Amino acid sequence: MWEELITFIIQAALAYQASDIHLQLNGQRYSVQLRIHGELTTLVTLSKPDAKQLIAHFKFQSGMEIGEAKLPQTGIYKMQLAEQEVLLRISIIPDYRFYESAVMRIFTHKKAISFGNSSIFAHQPNLISTLCTDKVGLYIFAGSTGSGKTTSMYSLIRQIVSDKKFTKVITIEDPVEQFCPDYLQINTNEKTGLNYETAIKATLRHDPDLLIIGEIRDLNTARMAFRAALTGQLVITTLHANNRYGIILRLLELGITQQEIGQVLLGVSYQKIYALFVHFVMESVIAFVITIQINKPSSMNA
Repeated sequence: MWEELITFIIQAALAYQASDIHLQLNGQRYSVQLRIHGELTTLVTLSKPDAKQLIAHFKFQSGMEIGEAKLPQTGIYKMQLAEQEVLLRISIIPDYRFYESAVMRIFTHKKAISFGNSSIFAHQPNLISTLCTDKVGLYIFAGSTGSGKTTSMYSLIRQIVSDKKFTKVITIEDPVEQFCPDYLQINTNEKTGLNYETAIKATLRHDPDLLIIGEIRDLNTARMAFRAALTGQLVITTLHANNRYGIILRLLELGITQQEIGQVLLGVSYQKIYALFVHFVMESVIAFVITIQINKPSSMNA
């Protein structure tokens, strides 16, 4: 029963290109909602007992403690749909009544996108690639949740690896979003102590040509990313920001100094997805705009 329901939910999420699946109590019933282009849309509703069993199934399959209903938990759920493997990064949080809410971020094996075709402004991909040809420093893709930061980052990686023939590429992610057999890809695991900070420290001894950090989330990760760039690595990462002006501010809030930013940062790009309605096509089309800021050390220290 649960496998059939989960298959239905995930197939619907993929069909509508949803970024997340939400399972939350609304009134007397649970709502299964899809995050589509930033908006939540209800797919189905479930009774409290059915939702509790569904959450317990997700817990079991993703390695969480089934009996723990008072503390937040996270896990990874894998599912094979036809020839496509789907990963769900699951976050479960109880409310004050101990009714649990689940949010699942969807990851799939995505078809590689050419970096030259990933922006509506043709000159931007070449500009970003040029910034990263020195092989030393930090480049940041920023944007809100679900804006395509990781897709753009991997598109850039494929292009510069092909152009520059990097031989040692290491990625550190939570979880790995796009699978590349030629890269050393590391899944972080807080339960075993393999967090971003620990993984970055280990990879610096692994002689990478290119280091990919899935996301800068906290001070320790930010400091390790800047340290890696200072030791002579090319580091590419993502950062959550709601607008282009918030990128540098976010780094400063994390404890990075203006001097460090001026020394290490190659540039940043901020992108946002817009849902467009195209006449005569009668369907929603996704486009995103990238804003690029090239770092100028002299202005950063002013």
